[in-house]
Amino acid sequence: MDARPQAFYDQQRVRGAANLTPALFDMVYLMRFAQVPLSTPLIIYGGNLSRRWDEDVAARLTAREHERVLVLEDGLSAWAARGYPVEP
Repeated sequence: MDARPQAFYDQQRVRGAANLTPALFDMVYLMRFAQVPLSTPLIIYGGNLSRRWDEDVAARLTAREHERVLVLEDGLSAWAARGYPVEP
């Protein structure tokens, strides 16, 4: 899950990532993620500027009793630098 603002998400993201920001968390969560099994691993990322957003989204998912919530260290830039798939 990409916790960055929509404009950054639209520019580049991890292939297949959904955009889930703190500002729209409740609405997007209910529409897309409320039925995800609580044991499903959820990886949250962003960039350096949105690091707090990453942690905020992770905390909100944990508060909803998701059991395996992880924050990707160093965000999207580290993912891309390692050659993992991204999409525009």
